[in-house]
Amino acid sequence: MKKTTEAQRKPTLKDLAEQAGVSVGTASNAMAGRGGPSAETVTHVVEVARRIGYVTNAAARSLRSRRSRLVACLVPDITNRFYGVIVRAAEHVLREAGYTLLLVDTHNDTERECELLLDVARVGVDGVLFAPGSESSAKLQQQIAQIDAPLVILDRDIAPDRPSVKVDHFSGALKAANYLLDLGHRRIALLFPSSHLRPARERWHAFETAAAARGATGALDLVRIDTSSMDVAFSQCLALFQQAAPPTAIFGLGTTLLAGALKAARQCGKDIPGDLSVICVGDTELAQVHTPELTTLSWSLQDMGRHAAQLLLAEMEPQAQGSGESTPTGHLMLTCDLILRESCAAIDARTRRKPLRPRAKSAAS
Repeated sequence: MKKTTEAQRKPTLKDLAEQAGVSVGTASNAMAGRGGPSAETVTHVVEVARRIGYVTNAAARSLRSRRSRLVACLVPDITNRFYGVIVRAAEHVLREAGYTLLLVDTHNDTERECELLLDVARVGVDGVLFAPGSESSAKLQQQIAQIDAPLVILDRDIAPDRPSVKVDHFSGALKAANYLLDLGHRRIALLFPSSHLRPARERWHAFETAAAARGATGALDLVRIDTSSMDVAFSQCLALFQQAAPPTAIFGLGTTLLAGALKAARQCGKDIPGDLSVICVGDTELAQVHTPELTTLSWSLQDMGRHAAQLLLAEMEPQAQGSGESTPTGHLMLTCDLILRESCAAIDARTRRKPLRPRAKSAAS
């Protein structure tokens, strides 16, 4: 075996201290971000470390501090654009605070979620961001309760004693429902990926509330829920459009489900908004580039990720918040806005629609 040469040897903390002209303790504190060295000294030490190729031994630092500087983020489907935006925003906040985010896809499988929560606990992460695929699993609730690390829930009604960031889906969907009802629509099809999760429940309740207030009891007869893919959405909408009394409006998630619905509308020769009004959930690229541009419910995915990361940091580092005391459990609710574009139109006395092209970009609450 060849003997390691001086040029091949990895620089040590002692090497860094000598090259930077500081003590080993000062070099260690500067690289670890601990108090003591001035800002100028920290900048100088970090620059020297970069120049000589010194890399902090994360494992040794973890043993000394009993912290891993790792955060696990568990999401149901990493192919979902919504989660991609949320995770990126959260990762930026955590990285700025010196943490590394580990992304895990749970595949919307409750058993896998329980196993993965155990796995991340064994790894010794400092915190967890979690978007559960189920809210009714007693086993999952029990597993969450057993996690000692700080944990923040993303947009789910589960573990109320844990911090959470949610979206006010009810008020947003109520705006959409009232908008369609004001335009005269009484046959509205709803497309949701799961009726068992908070977002779908809140939206369904909002449409029920709006329809009941107007005595429009049949407005939701065409509701379609638990639509899980573009192909299923396509086949269900195709069947709806071929009925003797088809829907005059569609409200649904603005990713694969919306793509399936639009494909079915195109195959049936439906003009938007001449024959069919469309409101999508989530301001996706599809909503913006479609012709006509689609009216949509929108909330800030970046804010969700950013606030979730900040809540988690407050749990992991309560002393950094100023008081030195434990930070109380936080629950944040994000607003949901109706963005008016060109995909909805009113129904006149002859049951034909007249295109409405509002100038305003956001509906009033």
